[in-house]
Amino acid sequence: MQQFFYEAVDATGKTVVGKIEGKDASEVHRRLQQQGYRPISLAPASPNSSLSSALDASQLVGLGTAPVSLSQESNAPFVPRASASTHMQGVGNASHKVVFTGNAGRLQASAKSPAVRPSSSSGSKLGGVSTHDLLVFFQQFATLVLSGYTLYNALEELGRRTPNKHLGQVIREMMMATQAGRPISEVMKRYPRIFPEHVTGAVAAGELGGFLDVMLPEIAQTYEQNIALYRGSWLPKLLVISALFSVAIVIPFFPSLFSSMDYKVGLALYLKRLAFLYLPAAVGLLLLAVSIGRWMQLPEYRRYLDALALRTPPFGLLQRQFSLACFTRTLRRLYHAGVAPGTAWESAAAATPNAIIRERLLQAAALMQRGAAFPDAFQATRLFTGQIENLILTGHQAGRVPESLDQVADYYQNLVLDSTGKVRHAMLHIGITAMLVLGGGAFLWFVYSYFNGMFHFVDKYFGS
Repeated sequence: MQQFFYEAVDATGKTVVGKIEGKDASEVHRRLQQQGYRPISLAPASPNSSLSSALDASQLVGLGTAPVSLSQESNAPFVPRASASTHMQGVGNASHKVVFTGNAGRLQASAKSPAVRPSSSSGSKLGGVSTHDLLVFFQQFATLVLSGYTLYNALEELGRRTPNKHLGQVIREMMMATQAGRPISEVMKRYPRIFPEHVTGAVAAGELGGFLDVMLPEIAQTYEQNIALYRGSWLPKLLVISALFSVAIVIPFFPSLFSSMDYKVGLALYLKRLAFLYLPAAVGLLLLAVSIGRWMQLPEYRRYLDALALRTPPFGLLQRQFSLACFTRTLRRLYHAGVAPGTAWESAAAATPNAIIRERLLQAAALMQRGAAFPDAFQATRLFTGQIENLILTGHQAGRVPESLDQVADYYQNLVLDSTGKVRHAMLHIGITAMLVLGGGAFLWFVYSYFNGMFHFVDKYFGS
């Protein structure tokens, strides 16, 4: 079995593109017809696949004969035209090779393009790019693309502006990929510590559907919202840090002060313990918490963080709603762009932020690849309410799937706005609770250590 890119027309006259498995091109052609599609063009997905068993070109030409040029700009929209030509290989050789152009050929050319030479640094371990750096990068990238810059020229301009050397290195590799006619998402995929998986998936979806100019501003907006939410947590963090250092200051006070008849000796002992034991311990705990937070952001551990977030209200509710909003919005755009339902579902799932939800959606993609309808896939995920499933079913029956997906995306986006406010309040409450717990514990220890130290002091120096 090998995989083929295909371009076909569905029962409503809409041109779709996608990928399908089959023994040879004849079988793929037959399967597409059984699914209600009229094939236009085919091309093997594997660069090493042979086309000796492909269909005759005349069987696949349906919407015109002018060949479609394969643009080096990977975000160029799919064009619903195709042609095919036959080339003889070798003198006196009866075998022939059929080369299909059109959208299937465009996908095949992308798969066959020579790989961009990777950097000498290990891509998978390259990091050191802050969220703010990525925000500025995607904001400027989106602005340049919307202003009419080609991807290559936009990346060339950004490469000169970017102060972060690691990000600059990745941008240069993106330029090379664009020049070679390859998607920039392939470069991003090699740097998971710089670009999260869902960001790479969002860029890949924009390239596939020809709406990269729409996805780039949305990615920048997501980074901006995350930074705003992070900055809004300064008060809870300050309360927790203050309570932690209050505990460190209070614990050794009375035990040190009552250790000697001379209060100067006791005070010196307190300052010594504070400077060399308790304050370093508090700083160490703080640094440990920061390190664990950054460690959990690494790609190999991100799944555990996402699983924990889904189980922590109201953070889990926000993650769920935001992920489903991103998925349905991207799915709608891909479907509207003419991408085959199965391919559109898989690509939209890859652009979903939460790893656990992304896995559930990708599991349902297998149903779509086998020809299942959207309502069946939505129900199989068990992520959507019955109301949403009925809305998708109604849109499918009425032939208005894009409109129903728009309604679902808007519904979840409104929930995201409401949940964001709840998360901010929850973070403030967590900070206040932590301060009360730590501060209350410090106060109780302060009272206990005072009386306990005083009694021991009296027994030691004034007892019989």
